Amino acid sequence: MMPKNKPKAFTPLETLIARPKAKRFLTGFTLAELLLAAAILAVALCALLATFSYTMILNQSSSNNIVAVNDAQYVMELFKTMSFSQIQGYKAAGNYTVPSLANLPSENISVTFGAGTDPIQVEVAVNWLERQRARQIKLASRFTNLQ
Repeated sequence: MMPKNKPKAFTPLETLIARPKAKRFLTGFTLAELLLAAAILAVALCALLATFSYTMILNQSSSNNIVAVNDAQYVMELFKTMSFSQIQGYKAAGNYTVPSLANLPSENISVTFGAGTDPIQVEVAVNWLERQRARQIKLASRFTNLQ
């Protein structure tokens, strides 16, 4: 046999409405609960939007780094196709005219030579602008006279 006055479990969704002769329980969300849920959702969406925009910036930066490394490798491959005497000639002249590669904003490629004579160190630097900041990638290699 069930007791008459069995206590009901309280849930925050139940609201007691007093009527003159009867008591009814209505279930649903209160306005305060809906506003709180909307505020939490808005904060979560703002955090997701910030994360998404930051990953877009990182993706662009990573893409620029890959392009810069590819350009530096291209110039280094040009040196690999040269004879050792040609590389010595460029070192003696003190400059090497880099082919025009404009794959990045304000891209500038420079080649510098180390102090030694054999092996000759060649350093290729790629400079560019990314979000109004100067960025640089360097590759270095040594070339020797193997006969």
